[in-house]
Amino acid sequence: MKKFSEVLVMRIFSTGLIVRLLVVLLSWTVAQSSVGKTSPDIAFTDVNVIDVRNGLVVEKQTVVIEAGRITKVGSKDSIAIPEGALVIDGAEKYLFPGLMDMHVHLLTPDDLILLLANGVTTVRNMQGEPSTLRMREAVELGQLPGPRIVTAGRVIDGMPPTASAFQGVTDPAAARDIVARQAQEGYDFIKIYSGISLEVFNAVMQEARQHNMEVVGHLPRDVPMMTALKAGLKSTEHLLGLIDAAAADESVPNMDLSFLDPLAREFVTELGRGEHDLHALVDDQEILEVATVSKEEGAWFTPTLYAMSNMTSNPAPPNPMWDKYMSIAMQDLWDFASGPAYAMSEDQMRGEDAVYELRSLLMRKLLGAGANLLVGTDSPVTHVPFGFAMVEELRAMVKAGVPQDESLRAATLNPARYFGREGELGEIKTGALADLILLEDNPLEDVGALREIAGVMSQGQWRARDELQGMLDDIVKKNKSIELVFSDAPEFPDPGAALADFLAEDGSATRVIADHSDDDKTTIRAAFGESDAWKSVTIDVGEEKHLLQSEGGTTVSLIYQNGQWTLTSDGSVIESVKGEPIASVLTGTPADAAILRAVVGDLEPGEERNAFVWNCGPSLDCSSALSEIIRIRAVKREVIPGYGFFLEADVYEVAAVQRGNITPFSFWIAQGFAKGQPVRYEVDGEKPWRRIR
Repeated sequence: MKKFSEVLVMRIFSTGLIVRLLVVLLSWTVAQSSVGKTSPDIAFTDVNVIDVRNGLVVEKQTVVIEAGRITKVGSKDSIAIPEGALVIDGAEKYLFPGLMDMHVHLLTPDDLILLLANGVTTVRNMQGEPSTLRMREAVELGQLPGPRIVTAGRVIDGMPPTASAFQGVTDPAAARDIVARQAQEGYDFIKIYSGISLEVFNAVMQEARQHNMEVVGHLPRDVPMMTALKAGLKSTEHLLGLIDAAAADESVPNMDLSFLDPLAREFVTELGRGEHDLHALVDDQEILEVATVSKEEGAWFTPTLYAMSNMTSNPAPPNPMWDKYMSIAMQDLWDFASGPAYAMSEDQMRGEDAVYELRSLLMRKLLGAGANLLVGTDSPVTHVPFGFAMVEELRAMVKAGVPQDESLRAATLNPARYFGREGELGEIKTGALADLILLEDNPLEDVGALREIAGVMSQGQWRARDELQGMLDDIVKKNKSIELVFSDAPEFPDPGAALADFLAEDGSATRVIADHSDDDKTTIRAAFGESDAWKSVTIDVGEEKHLLQSEGGTTVSLIYQNGQWTLTSDGSVIESVKGEPIASVLTGTPADAAILRAVVGDLEPGEERNAFVWNCGPSLDCSSALSEIIRIRAVKREVIPGYGFFLEADVYEVAAVQRGNITPFSFWIAQGFAKGQPVRYEVDGEKPWRRIR
């Protein structure tokens, strides 16, 4: 069963297969012609410069960039253009600072391309892993196109953690160790979540100060807003805690993320039935005090209104023009998270609508009292795609009452102040880094003008619209190639488990689902694609009997009786062996991960089991297979990019003990949302199989 809270967090929050895989098996979509090349000196001429600080247009300017920095800004008659500079005619166009998305969850390098193509030149990433650090470095070195990355490590939460990829902790000393480790590993800041206790919060804040790291995130349910602000919480995400901080009646439950708290969910449902006057529950003086203290402490608020609308009756809608650029895994995940299984009752939905409106009202009051806002999208929660969602978030803020020029500052100048880099980022002035967007229209009149991009400059490189579009088109081509591979794959009945599609370097494909719902057995359905043909197999794994049946073909059984295992194929005995209490038939594909997980069950790190195995291949041809003994060892639990997001997975290593014909391989089995499903499969330390969805 999928973890309800995780799904809602996401919702808010003729030539054969080988030729089809020419594009598919690139794990990083990178336009190689544009990587690692720094543009020459550049001069934008006759361009209208947007002064975001004052909300003004300065017309017919020349802006000179040398070595990635703005060196001159002035009227065209007063500025000398360096010899050999690339001159870009800005007549009737508008030069705007690069956007900064202050709340994203990066997964792959493709995400960076979507952001860059939409004018986002800096991101604050709210959950990071070692792969994120590698992306950050690659961008800094000019090896990967994308925005500047400032990243947290794994999110720190209470127990049990809201998502399996979060680090759940209840001991303050353990929390200190997590902070120290993330600092040592090179992460930029710490993100906390809703479930940590006041004691853990205090420990995190104290340890973070020791390492000069800022702490941001959800306001924990057990930590009062004033306590958090005075302790130095740098930014509060989603405006969580605001309603509770302004409550006139302390007996009212905290309504934020009500799906996490049955009492809050019931109160929100009552609110939807009209049993409470929500506006009477808040005290304006309390919200003014929050604004005052936040200014004094240098704290910030990131509303993520567009993403938070997913908890209302007007969620972020699908948009085929944008969604096609997201990975296939993410598109599938969005479809699932939007499904009826996770719909709210009408009363609860009306209650969430009221909570959203009240939170927006309090945001306006905060802003009016001088509090600081940042723009963040929370991409890629359901139908909130990287990059494209920036304009939607700005529109949501304007609709909620934030003046248009102020919303634009919240995406440019305010983040520069937040990072302590005012004068370097967020505006167009001499000495600033040349993070720039050339626009066709004036965003001060309509933030939608940020969609009409003529080009983007980031990390010292200018990319015109055609080049950016070409990078996006490459992502679509890759997705279509993958879909083509699986277009003829068999459809399985829904077993209540996540579908896993894998591609191999040799062009083979595997589709597998493991259903653990039966106490007596695990049923695994697999399909193997080779040379444009698919073969389906159903595998029932029980304690003393395994049955493998190929569609319209071979039936293989493995039965344990009187201390021995007997392997038969279509009724003929292949071999009988004595010794190990567990055994299995293998296929040499990622389906083996699901099979062996069913055979050994959950093992703790360091535990191991021996088993007899016969490698019969995907065709189930066991006629010449000989029994071998393998050792299956649980190595560790780690967080990896999985089914469209970061998830926690158990790592198993398999090696031959006897005969040695089995090539060592490793597999990863998901916890949390996709529990029990294979998410990675490597043979002999390489990655011949890549999970697609």
